[in-house]
Amino acid sequence: MSEDTFVPPVLSSDVTADENFSKVPTNIDHKRYYLKPDLIQCRDPERLSQELIRHYNLDSIVEELNKNSKYEDIKIVTLQFPDDLVMDSSYVIKYFQDNDKDRQYFILADTSYSFCCVDEVAAEHVRGDMVIHFGESCFTQINKLPIMYSLGNPYMNMENIVNKFLNEFEDKDQIYVLMSDSTFNSELMNLNKTLVEREGYKNILISGINYNETEGNNVMVFPKNSLPEEKLTSFKIGYNRYIYNINNLDLDEDLIKDTLRDSTLFHVTEPTTSSLMHLSTCFNNIHIYDPLEDTIEQPRNHLMKRYKEMHKARTANTFGVLVNTLSIKNTRETVNKVTALLKQNYKKSHIFIVGKPNVAKLANFESIDIWVCVGCPQSGIIIDNFNEFYKPIITPFELTLAMETTVSWTGEWVLDNEEIIEKINEKIDEDVEEEYSDEPVFDAVKGVYVSNSQPLRDLKRIDIEYEGNDDKALVKNLSKNLILKDTYSTAAESLQKREWTGLGSNFAKNENESDDSDFEEEGASIRQGITGVARGYNQK
Repeated sequence: MSEDTFVPPVLSSDVTADENFSKVPTNIDHKRYYLKPDLIQCRDPERLSQELIRHYNLDSIVEELNKNSKYEDIKIVTLQFPDDLVMDSSYVIKYFQDNDKDRQYFILADTSYSFCCVDEVAAEHVRGDMVIHFGESCFTQINKLPIMYSLGNPYMNMENIVNKFLNEFEDKDQIYVLMSDSTFNSELMNLNKTLVEREGYKNILISGINYNETEGNNVMVFPKNSLPEEKLTSFKIGYNRYIYNINNLDLDEDLIKDTLRDSTLFHVTEPTTSSLMHLSTCFNNIHIYDPLEDTIEQPRNHLMKRYKEMHKARTANTFGVLVNTLSIKNTRETVNKVTALLKQNYKKSHIFIVGKPNVAKLANFESIDIWVCVGCPQSGIIIDNFNEFYKPIITPFELTLAMETTVSWTGEWVLDNEEIIEKINEKIDEDVEEEYSDEPVFDAVKGVYVSNSQPLRDLKRIDIEYEGNDDKALVKNLSKNLILKDTYSTAAESLQKREWTGLGSNFAKNENESDDSDFEEEGASIRQGITGVARGYNQK
């Protein structure tokens, strides 16, 4: 048998072992964009291994595990990689196994929806005592396990990025804010030094991670932060990101929010869609630098679409609360607050816990009018810019706006769960029951009035016409809408409107057809189909 052939396993087919299949050629070429140019596509195992040990600070991690007394009881360590770093996992775990014989190491091959979040749930499947997270991280606070973050030391061509900056921004008196994902955060100090001392830019701020807020509570980060904590301002931008006044600019911290809205953000690497949405509300304009392609571009703003989706939520009656992670602190509290807010506004809600939501999964729930996604603020929020999903998806913050009596869009777009919880608490008063109205709600998107937007409202005051003479009937008819136990039934309405009734329905007689009309009383006959695996069906 040649190298280009293999025998497929027999699963549920009649394919014999004598049949050969050719390998499928692939043009997928994984690039280690975070290494030096000559190592991006390196195939030398020894050279690559040494570079990855340096890049991920593996020596420092092993030393910390062996010397720090608080890790004495750690026996099972789980390693978590985002999808684009899984190719490094074999090198990393081999290093740990060769240099730390006292512990067991496991790779979390299939983690949570949000690549930047620590997946405690997956770690518990092997009774892990600790998680080491590699690559980009949101640093959202976790609940149980001790955590180590290995951000890496990615390569950045300083001369290339400085030249791009000079060509893009000629005004050296304007305020610029330098930002990057967490992996490139350590390089921002060098970039700032070059721009200020060599190129003469006067007003530069840096957005960085507050390590004092991150570390402690069984959390450690590699490499260590290079930003001086005494330069930290009080202004928080995104989760655990603050502005550092590294060049001692004359700033009024009470007015720094307004100052930033007039400034330009220079972001190294492309932020996640949800982060970009939030940043677009904080800065006058945004420029994104791609270190691999050495290009700068300005992203599009999709806030107007978010405004439209929020209006759809005002007239929706059934909400699906979509939870894509349980590891993040405040997730459960956020879900409880969201459902309480919906209940207060007489909306029906269902909670769904899905690790990796996609179009096919969510399409299974036809009765859901709109989804509220609760997840990681950085990458766990689904922003459907291309209308792939069948039903709209909004954020918890957009839900708080939708539940207002009068909507006013201020341009603010909040992602932090703690801020959202505070906003919901302001709206919820459990001791006071609000008056409800039977008046229809105007749908600003469709331009019509909707009468069933509050299915959980009490309908006892409404005159109900019973079907038949049975006064104990469970199902009642009211203006062609179904009432169940004096409450509007969204499930019954969904079934009423459903056009497809299942397999074989096309053989059933239509209600409007006469008894002598031409239709098949029985379904189609069963016949043998094709057999085999997808690469080699046998036609019979």
